[in-house]
Amino acid sequence: MYLRESFTTRQIRGPRMTVRLTTLGHPSVSLNGEELTSLPRKPVTFGFFVCLAVEREATRDHLVSVFWPESSQEKARHALSQTLYELRQALGEDWVESSGNTVRTTPSLWVDSREFSERVESGKYREAVDLYAGPFLAGFHLAPTHPFEEWVERNRARFARRHRVAIDSFIADCRE
Repeated sequence: MYLRESFTTRQIRGPRMTVRLTTLGHPSVSLNGEELTSLPRKPVTFGFFVCLAVEREATRDHLVSVFWPESSQEKARHALSQTLYELRQALGEDWVESSGNTVRTTPSLWVDSREFSERVESGKYREAVDLYAGPFLAGFHLAPTHPFEEWVERNRARFARRHRVAIDSFIADCRE
């Protein structure tokens, strides 16, 4: 009986999938330990995923204003729907949720910049320093979307400040 229940549960749930998003240094995304090279080749879709993953949740209106500011509302909403479809095709259904005007990533999505921030905030400075592999989205640009570039620059500056705090605090801890 126990073996049958265990097998049935495993069949229903399937293998647990993992998605890891690297945003500090060279950006990348991996699914079950394998790098997805196709997603970063679609700059708008990848940038959209990064923005949503870092923010954890956003309204459709906000996402449209960041990624398709010059488009009509109708075209921008269609582009948003297409981008969500592309993400679900690349990652599977479980990683991006949308309900009404809200779009979010699932809490189990691992994002290095979120982990980095949590380490700094909890005083785990050595771990934070180890996670920081370089500037936020180093070498990644999305020329036609000025609002996205502004968002990247704000985050790049914020993570650089936190990195400096982590280094200074780590050095102070070592001196004690």
